[in-house]
This record gives sequence, C-alpha cells and structure tokens, in this order.
Amino acid sequence: MKGTTIVLNGVALLNKIIDDLGSYKTINLFLDNDTARENTTKLIQDHYPHAIDQAKLIYPGHKDYNKFLTQQ
Repeated sequence: MKGTTIVLNGVALLNKIIDDLGSYKTINLFLDNDTARENTTKLIQDHYPHAIDQAKLIYPGHKDYNKFLTQQ
C-alpha cells in the first residue's frame, strides 16, 4: 500500500499545505488532543469533510499519538 505522510511541526504551517490536501482521497489527522487540534480539525474538515480526526478515535485519553504509543 502506498501513501503519503505530511508532518507539520506546528498547526501554523497548515496554511502552506491546506490546498495540497485536496489531491488526497484519504486524510487522517493525528494531532495533539488540545484546543489547537479542535480548531485545526474544523478548518481542515470545512475544506475536506472526508478528513478523519484520529485523535478522537484512537487516543482520546492521551496528549498525543506518541504518548498513546509509549503507554501501551
């Protein structure tokens, strides 16, 4: 299975790539569980409703995906 991973070191970089996300059939978001995630997820889903907030689904009780993985 081929895929592309885009890693942002901060949600402020989203403006640089938001238009490029339109070329992807699947968008999975692995953001920190905080207010910035909620705002960023809303912004992305406003443009691309098929984007999935994995933080809510996979690691709701953890700060971020890394904390979730290290506590397994």
